[in-house]
Amino acid sequence: MVNRLKHFQVFITAKYAGENKDLFERNIYLLRKQAVVQLCKQNVECYVVSLSSSTVVYKGQFTPDQLYRYYSDLTNPEFVTHIAVVHSRFSTNTLPSWCRAQPNRMVAHNGEINTLRGNINFMHAREGVMKSKLYGDDLHKLYPVVEKNLTDSGCFDNVFEFLVRAGNRSLPEAAMTMVPEAWEKDEDMSPEKRSFYRWAAMFMEPWDGPALMAFSDGRYVGAILDRNGLRPARYYLTDDDHLYLSSEVGVIDLPVSSIIKKVGDFVELH
Repeated sequence: MVNRLKHFQVFITAKYAGENKDLFERNIYLLRKQAVVQLCKQNVECYVVSLSSSTVVYKGQFTPDQLYRYYSDLTNPEFVTHIAVVHSRFSTNTLPSWCRAQPNRMVAHNGEINTLRGNINFMHAREGVMKSKLYGDDLHKLYPVVEKNLTDSGCFDNVFEFLVRAGNRSLPEAAMTMVPEAWEKDEDMSPEKRSFYRWAAMFMEPWDGPALMAFSDGRYVGAILDRNGLRPARYYLTDDDHLYLSSEVGVIDLPVSSIIKKVGDFVELH
């Protein structure tokens, strides 16, 4: 491949990694952010695809079939996972590149963020006043929260990950903060949910635009639509306890008899 890049796989460990996984994840997140800053200062073209004990990201300028042939892990029968987030669309508003390919580290995004410039500016302005119980005086080492030369999806992923790692937010809390529902005039919304959105609105402005966001930390996986529902999402729950969610129907060929719930039904997973 003419435009093939150099790949390096790095393994990091710590004595406490098995006993305190959350602390380990926070520390390697800090390590990655610091590495990115230093590489940028030295004008080194490098992108850290993923650095986590829970997830591995495989991506590039490929079609889905090419991706499987390029990364042999994906065709290894001993390589198993209970969740997978797959993104196969090409970017429509930025020049494609290996580092801009999706999925990102925690998020895969179908759509675009129309409020991006304002979101980035507000996030940069907050860096002077934010505090974190988890990082304390080291919080500034995570700045800039939004890195340079990223797509709108990459910027969203930066902030989403920051809320989870430094803000100790759960995945649903981070998603609902950044992509809130149209809650102000929804009379059917519960008081508890309305209170959350009111609190979140004081903390951060919405990242608005047509969007289907899928997100995962390796343990949980979820998805959320923009408040106007401008991007589609369809799901199926099958009798072998698998949940499939995609931007269109027909992505996976499934026997109709195996589907026990689908879009429009309430899904409860155990």
